[in-house]
Amino acid sequence: MPRAPKICCEPKCPRICTPGQSRCALHKLKQPYKRTNPQRSSSTDHKARRARVLERDGYQCQIRYVGICTGTATHMDHIVPLSKGGADTDANSQSACAPCHKRKTSVEGNAAQGHRVRELPRAPAPLGPPSTPPAVPRRINMFRPDDDHQNQDPGWPIR
Repeated sequence: MPRAPKICCEPKCPRICTPGQSRCALHKLKQPYKRTNPQRSSSTDHKARRARVLERDGYQCQIRYVGICTGTATHMDHIVPLSKGGADTDANSQSACAPCHKRKTSVEGNAAQGHRVRELPRAPAPLGPPSTPPAVPRRINMFRPDDDHQNQDPGWPIR
């Protein structure tokens, strides 16, 4: 059975589309969205800056979101976004792995649109060889029995 004709998806266009198409013949030729400045990331200057920044940071991610960071940097990120007045220089650039760069870009975009965003915690940058983690102080819970009463039946299940 053939598809039913539909109205063009462009706002305020009453024309009928051909079956299988979403736009009428007038709007079918409309250009898709393109980046405003595609030369920014493909220019020789940008490629050279990216190589310098990755080399300077030792190909290590500087953002380091806990849980998603791969550690190996393949992207260059602006510390202060260009849209907020940041400079397009080496001093305002940092190395980032793909997941951290994607998350940071998403957070910045959502914040620019006025959305409340929950920032992921960042891991501290490694200073040297790995060491043992510091001892965590014991928390006292006033609803659980003390150590003196461990062998007694508390009356509720202990998890």
